[in-house]
Amino acid sequence: SVAVSATIRGDQLIGESVKVPLTASVVPVLPATFIDPEFGTAVVFSVPAHAPFDYLALKDLGMPRQPISVIKVEGYGDYPAIEECEKEGIRSQSDPRAEDATKKIYSIELRKGVMVVGDLAGMKVSDARRVVSERLKSASLGFAFYELPEKVVCRCGTTCDVKILQDQWFLKYSDPELKARARKAIENMKFYPPAARQAFLDVLDWVGDKPCARRSGLGTPLPWDSDWLVETLSDSTIYMAYYTISKYVNAGLVKPESMTTEFFDYVLLGEGNASKVSSITGVPVSLLDQIRHEFDYWYPVDIRASGKDLVSNHLIFFILQHVAIFPEDKWPRAIAVNGFASIEGNKMSKSKGLFVTLEKAIERRGSDALRLALINSAEGMDDPDFKWADVDAMAEKVESFLSLVKQVMSDHDGMPDDMDLWIKAKFNKTLEQVASAMEEYRTRTALNYALFEFWLDFRWYARRRVSKGLSSYSEAALEVLKNWTRLLEPFMPYASEEAWETMGEREHISTQPWPQSFAVPDEPMVLGKEEYVQRLFESAKEVMSLWAKRGSKARSLVIHQSETTRPMLDIMTGRLGAEALPKEQRSLYKKLINAASQLGPNEKTVMEKLAAQEDVLMNEAAAFLSSELGIPVVVGRKGKFRVGDKEYVPIPLRPLFEVV
Repeated sequence: SVAVSATIRGDQLIGESVKVPLTASVVPVLPATFIDPEFGTAVVFSVPAHAPFDYLALKDLGMPRQPISVIKVEGYGDYPAIEECEKEGIRSQSDPRAEDATKKIYSIELRKGVMVVGDLAGMKVSDARRVVSERLKSASLGFAFYELPEKVVCRCGTTCDVKILQDQWFLKYSDPELKARARKAIENMKFYPPAARQAFLDVLDWVGDKPCARRSGLGTPLPWDSDWLVETLSDSTIYMAYYTISKYVNAGLVKPESMTTEFFDYVLLGEGNASKVSSITGVPVSLLDQIRHEFDYWYPVDIRASGKDLVSNHLIFFILQHVAIFPEDKWPRAIAVNGFASIEGNKMSKSKGLFVTLEKAIERRGSDALRLALINSAEGMDDPDFKWADVDAMAEKVESFLSLVKQVMSDHDGMPDDMDLWIKAKFNKTLEQVASAMEEYRTRTALNYALFEFWLDFRWYARRRVSKGLSSYSEAALEVLKNWTRLLEPFMPYASEEAWETMGEREHISTQPWPQSFAVPDEPMVLGKEEYVQRLFESAKEVMSLWAKRGSKARSLVIHQSETTRPMLDIMTGRLGAEALPKEQRSLYKKLINAASQLGPNEKTVMEKLAAQEDVLMNEAAAFLSSELGIPVVVGRKGKFRVGDKEYVPIPLRPLFEVV
């Protein structure tokens, strides 16, 4: 206890002098407006050469003393705080930029600063801090002071104070052996997104003992000290293990008093003899074995998903508790971490009315639109921002999809075509991409592949068929549409159900299996050929756009194909270097390498086969380009050609365009 000898006001100290601990130098007590009177004694040590707030307070007093430099840091002179304030134009203690300047100076001095005074001269600031701390503690002039990272306020608006409890019980998370086991678990388990792993390792480095009991409120008495209650967060970290037991308790088959240490050791750890445990607990052996079997079936935890604000508490405790209690084969397998949701760019707040109820959101635009907008708003640890405009846009997308289904149902009797194989191959690729993204909990990426990108593919398919004089869809389109709808069902279940029924299906789509790939002969070539046409189309559009900017009217577009040679292909595939070309053609080397790098992924796979068929592909594509660009498109001669005084040399799979 501390004996209070007198009570004084702070302003009574102004102008007095005090001795600095450890150095015994005498300094004055000065006033400052930036001090928080609610924090500690509201008396702080001032270092105006290195602390912007201290400098600004001294400046307001007319600089009664010259600042003393104690740290040298690269990029600054003797007075970093003064230099930073002058550079940023900070002139007042109340300027919010002073906080940023303080963080900047403190950070750079801690990382790169070197002491320049006393026996600490030449020592890194980070090392000097530890030395000074130990000296103060040894001289009984200092002690550890624990502070919260920010003010804690009750929902009613009252400031919360931290209460120190005597004889508190702690979970010893600081134990080196326990931390080593936790580190092993973190290094071996999966994290979604993968970047979260390092966040857990960082927290594990600093996490210490955690108080696990309290004196008031509702809760379970601490088994070995009934004056205390188990603190909420301390008993909720392995609750998923209790899920395998709770149904038997709720059904009255296991009484609370039967759940002894022997019961849990047998059920959760497989320790002990079932007959002996049964005699102690009164739980039949058959039931004990049934509960144990159920625990073995569900454990280990496949994945735990939660917000990123829980990484430094609940989630790290979840790992520590599991590795402390369970054998290695029952340690968690994965953790998924998500961000914080906001509403129209503002932090959610019940008191300010910044929240949206599920009922209201569904009532306005339906659950599918809401679901899609939320999935599309963020991924991994990104912070999702809920916007009504996004929900409205997704609602329109859902309606457009249902309209597309009706359109295909009314017109899918067109003649078969090569594009039917292509759309099936594209679906196969989409199916693979969606499955891969979903396995890694990249739901926004999965939605992008499943809905937006494949929609573009489906539109391209119809567009290409029409350019050949065929109807937009064939029977293959309906096959693909059914599989596509099954692929979309996890993202927009209600619309998918409606689309499924529109396509004549009677069983619920939710009962259907995950779609399977279509059998597509020589799939890489099917994809590669169309990739070539798409790239040709984009290049032609770019050429025509540049031509239009010149103000010239084009009569036609000529495509010039390469006179492909074996050495050219060997260079593009990386088998040969520039020396494979005749001397007069070696200037083509860089162009060949660049052309190969710009090919699509499927084109690269079948590069040589495509090059062998390039003339056929080009002639087939010319009609499509003509219909899209609105001018005649013709295939020119093979090999080099001249325009005026200039000679041009096409290269394999990278034809040149001539506007005439």
